[in-house]
Amino acid sequence: MDWIYKDNIVDNLPMNTFGFTYLLTFTDGSLYVGKKNELALQTDKRLKNYKTVMTESNWRKYTSSCKETEGKVLVSKEILNFYPDKINTTYGEIEEMIKRDVLR
Repeated sequence: MDWIYKDNIVDNLPMNTFGFTYLLTFTDGSLYVGKKNELALQTDKRLKNYKTVMTESNWRKYTSSCKETEGKVLVSKEILNFYPDKINTTYGEIEEMIKRDVLR
């Protein structure tokens, strides 16, 4: 299933994007708001000194790490906004949660 942003399929993230907020919709009508980073820190253990490198995350196939969504059938994956850094990505996620009143 593809990510959708403003009714368009997203194949690549815009330049200078650190992360994005998203909305998952399931067949039972439930919704899930979250965030995903474009890049992930990974440790290369093949090297003697363990070098940490930035690699592309699994954002294309990502469907949530939340245990509450396990076993649910996904209907859509919508990107809500793109962000240039970690703090704004986190703030954007919290802002969406407050706006949608999902923190209760």
